[in-house]
Amino acid sequence: MQDAITKENISLNLHTGMEVYITEEIVDRLEQGKLLTLANSKYLLMELPLNTKVQYLSDIIFRLINKNIVPIIAHPERYSIVQKDPSIVKSWINQGCMLQCNFGSILGLYGKTAKKTIKYLLKNDLVHFFGTDVHKKETIYIKVQTATKKIKKIVGAEKLEELTNTNARCILEKN
Repeated sequence: MQDAITKENISLNLHTGMEVYITEEIVDRLEQGKLLTLANSKYLLMELPLNTKVQYLSDIIFRLINKNIVPIIAHPERYSIVQKDPSIVKSWINQGCMLQCNFGSILGLYGKTAKKTIKYLLKNDLVHFFGTDVHKKETIYIKVQTATKKIKKIVGAEKLEELTNTNARCILEKN
């Protein structure tokens, strides 16, 4: 696909990556080359169950960090465990994780509780990235600008730039 884009003189670079659902075998599967990190970097986008506490999460984080892999936990504002106690993410961050929230959450697309939770996370400087979490076309893309304005009101222009561009660039630059 990258060859076709380049051939058409489109200024766009594609990078591999995937959102990985957490399992006890995640580290083994990564070592076996069955999982992709983001842009072939040290960052692994990891999804947790929406309504269940993962008893082995700390162990997985520890094992990934020891392999020089930085777990990025996808859309924590949507997990019931975080919605009940948003400060729980501080322990994940202290263990070495980063957090990626969804643009749609600030707009209430995942419910009032996710919207309230993302506001808490933003106000307490607990978010590192934003993503679309798109699974089909013509969904959030047309609303990203509106979401960005709402995020900017909470965190300011400089922090918004960090969350939407600077930190992502670090992944691409393998930092």
